[in-house]
Amino acid sequence: MRTPMILAVMLLALALTVVTCTRRSSVRVNPDRPLTAPSTQPLSLVGTLRGDMMAIGGETSGWVLAGDGATGGIELDVSSVAARARELEGQRVSVTGKMTDRKYVERGTVRVLVVDQIVSAPEPRR
Repeated sequence: MRTPMILAVMLLALALTVVTCTRRSSVRVNPDRPLTAPSTQPLSLVGTLRGDMMAIGGETSGWVLAGDGATGGIELDVSSVAARARELEGQRVSVTGKMTDRKYVERGTVRVLVVDQIVSAPEPRR
């Protein structure tokens, strides 16, 4: 007689666990709006400039600053320094600019550094 009752309690606990785990979180993250606003202060970063990036639907500037030993990187808008960016592609650079948000159909809101200045940077010391 105890076995059916234990089995019923276990099934009820399992059902509650499934419902709780599959229920959507009460914290909603809007993919169209980041959690924090981009800083309005100029930002300087150093890394390798890559101009061969692609994204779904062409939703990218095509330029990324990859950190030392890192995968991915920060998307850059180099439209105001495009000629200089093409000269320094594949090299270690220092970029200065301000962060902004770009809204894309497929990718949602993406943080992008709008570059005002780009200069060659020395290799890191080992």
